[in-house]
Amino acid sequence: SSLDTLLQKAGAFLKPFVPQLQTTFLKSLHDASSEVREKAAGNLGELAKLTLRIDQLMKDLLSTAETCSSEVKEACVIALGEVVSNGPKAKLSASVVTQVGSTLRGIEDDEDESNAVQKRAAYSLGQYGASCSGDELATLVDHICGEQSVSRMITLNALLQRAFANLQGAGLFARCVQEIKKNGKSKESDIKVKVAEACGTVLLQEAAEALEGGEGAGGDLPSLSQVLPCLVSLLDPKGNNSSEVLMT
Repeated sequence: SSLDTLLQKAGAFLKPFVPQLQTTFLKSLHDASSEVREKAAGNLGELAKLTLRIDQLMKDLLSTAETCSSEVKEACVIALGEVVSNGPKAKLSASVVTQVGSTLRGIEDDEDESNAVQKRAAYSLGQYGASCSGDELATLVDHICGEQSVSRMITLNALLQRAFANLQGAGLFARCVQEIKKNGKSKESDIKVKVAEACGTVLLQEAAEALEGGEGAGGDLPSLSQVLPCLVSLLDPKGNNSSEVLMT
């Protein structure tokens, strides 16, 4: 939409209009169209880079998520993930970030929620990992490793995408790789698909690091020897093109 384009192109020039845009996007989370709701959630994440009252924005989203319909809650959950991961850390209060993580964890674990809302919460929980404290990040990794499920793998994939450096800095990355390998032995095809995505994300992130470090396209990928056998097994476990991952 024109607003999406404006946010991407204008950037900091939009700062004077952030309050009005934020109000517009918050209202759009209640729109009858799922496409409009999702775009509004994403746009709130873009605005988080500019807003001076990011804590209040997250509090508004948390409050709405407690009382709204399932459809609106899904949009709020998307927005929470985008805002907490895009907002400048200097403007995020630790207490509100903690509240976001607790709320998302509760939604993900709530069996009364729809499957769509739970999966969105799982992804947003991984995004929260980009802004939470080191202790909270370790607790989140414990949560991921607590059971084998699609939901946990969704969270792990989001963590690898949004908080790769955080995981490395906290000494938690090796544990994530072990979790990927463990889940690669699952009999559930949906989990295997997420494991394949995780393998790809790890290699892409390490390739990006190698390029940034000036090593070029042939730079070292430290986890290649660990994730490649897992990926090969997932893509063709019996050597007869029967992979559930390839057929998904």
